[in-house]
Amino acid sequence: MYEAVKNKEVDVIGGYTTDGRIKAYDLKILTDDKHYFPPYFAAPIIRGATLRRYPELKGVFDQLADRISNEEMAQMNYEVDENKKSPKAVAQDFLQSRGLKTQVDRTGEADLSIGSKNFTESYILAQMFAILVENYTNLTVSLKLGFGGTKLNFDALASGDIDLYPEYSGTGLLLLIKPAKNVLDSLISDKEKVYHYVKQRSREDYDFEWLAPLGFNNTHALVMREDYAEEHGIENISDLSDYIKSLDD
Repeated sequence: MYEAVKNKEVDVIGGYTTDGRIKAYDLKILTDDKHYFPPYFAAPIIRGATLRRYPELKGVFDQLADRISNEEMAQMNYEVDENKKSPKAVAQDFLQSRGLKTQVDRTGEADLSIGSKNFTESYILAQMFAILVENYTNLTVSLKLGFGGTKLNFDALASGDIDLYPEYSGTGLLLLIKPAKNVLDSLISDKEKVYHYVKQRSREDYDFEWLAPLGFNNTHALVMREDYAEEHGIENISDLSDYIKSLDD
């Protein structure tokens, strides 16, 4: 899709707000003024048993609470996908820019295992989590990167094959909790309600804990070429709708 809009084969695509290709291809995210897309705020999800065993982990991850913006996450994805830096190096650079320690890198038998999904952003976040844990506790971490999609990571968390991984509030709501439609409709446009509902249900249903959100929202988005959007005065979804209607006049 991104190649198609870049090459002017199409003018609008569905994308994700922190995708590094948005910068690489000079694309523009249209503001969702209609609130069509649910919030997908990233946060560590951890087994309750692991957190009870190592309660210091909450404080470790609190250091990342609300500290990564959409723009910063997109830039990190760009550095890996376009500039071919390693996810670990990008994670280290970001943590250092926040004044956090990154020097410790342990080997040996692991105390806990961190998983990731099989895409760039998840690799970066898993590396970031591992660096923080090893630098702010006495624990040794093993990484299972690219472990699979949502279901594989969730099942691995349930079975104890991994102890934590980066997840998204919208994914937790729509794919893991799957509330009734009336509940979903009452939550879907409010990021705080979504997060707290998913946090509560995950604790009650699975003994999983959602730690503090990292700050960025990697949700769905409509994406256009920057020059095309500027030429036609398109900033948000309403503008796009009006522009499409004008083509029929």
